[in-house]
Amino acid sequence: MKKFILIIFLCLLWSGSVYANPVKTSWIVSKAIVDGVFLNSDEIVGKTQKFLKEKSEGIFYNCGFGEGQVSNYSTYTFEEFFNNKEFKIFLNNKDKLNFPSDKKIYVEKLTCADNKAVLYPFIQFEDSNIAYYEFDLGIFELTKN
Repeated sequence: MKKFILIIFLCLLWSGSVYANPVKTSWIVSKAIVDGVFLNSDEIVGKTQKFLKEKSEGIFYNCGFGEGQVSNYSTYTFEEFFNNKEFKIFLNNKDKLNFPSDKKIYVEKLTCADNKAVLYPFIQFEDSNIAYYEFDLGIFELTKN
């Protein structure tokens, strides 16, 4: 009986982290809030980024099926997010962002073992179709496809 309870607990724990709210969908880059340093932001807008259960492909991050994609995320309140020094670029551009003050903020990090790619910070909100991604010292807004 103890083994059965342990198995149920581990399955629930594992399934909760795999199918948590953040990321697992397709996104379209809708606009550049802050232009990147080296890239032409106009060439990024309109491109897609897909995050599927076992693989990801798109303009910012790629990790194929079976290449060791893992993800985790942290949850913040509006105040916690903007008080975190790690997200200073977002604080400096707060007036240009459409961050809901009453929703949970999810900051996700994805890594790919095979090609050493990292996607961070990918920012989403509870019950929202908008996300933000910092890339090349720019900020890009994405909408669910």
